[in-house]
Amino acid sequence: MSQPENSNSELVDREMRIKAAADRIWQNLINSGIINKIIQESAHATKPDSGLAYNEVRFDATMGADEMSGGVWADISIIPNKDINEGSVQPVRPKLYRFSNTPEQRTVISERIWDGIDIDSKKEIARMVIEKLKQRALGIISSESAMRGKIPEKDIQAYLNEAKKNIQELERLSEALNTGLAKTEIDNELASLKIFIPKPSK
Repeated sequence: MSQPENSNSELVDREMRIKAAADRIWQNLINSGIINKIIQESAHATKPDSGLAYNEVRFDATMGADEMSGGVWADISIIPNKDINEGSVQPVRPKLYRFSNTPEQRTVISERIWDGIDIDSKKEIARMVIEKLKQRALGIISSESAMRGKIPEKDIQAYLNEAKKNIQELERLSEALNTGLAKTEIDNELASLKIFIPKPSK
């Protein structure tokens, strides 16, 4: 009985940390005025009343190309306020390169967005991202029979091989995160949280 209770407690703690981190990032965006720049430079965002059109932050999971050599990311997604929007407003990403000219400026902005988020919270976000990506890969594998007859066999095998390889890499990354070998850093293009295993120094 104790193991399921502990696992459930850990899951609740993770969800609380992730929600608190998302709320803090939202407040950082509002208090700093960065949200207004993001909205102004967005190609599809509702303007100019960002304070009403959007009201929270969530984390999306994305994977690097080239067999995950680039790591995985927790991307910030700025979510529309459903109470006043009827599906016409799309989520927005903080594309810092659209309003900041230098990497140094973008780094300062990224750090301001993530201000107050401690390393333990970043690790919980990282674990959530890894789990999401694993479930996505497992979903591809479980849909093998549904793909038959709809797309070429070689494409099916390519999808399955990639999904299996990704699961192996994600499990390796998860273990590295638990043992302290994996690192996190804030990207200065989209203010995403990057989770990766550093390459050995030569």
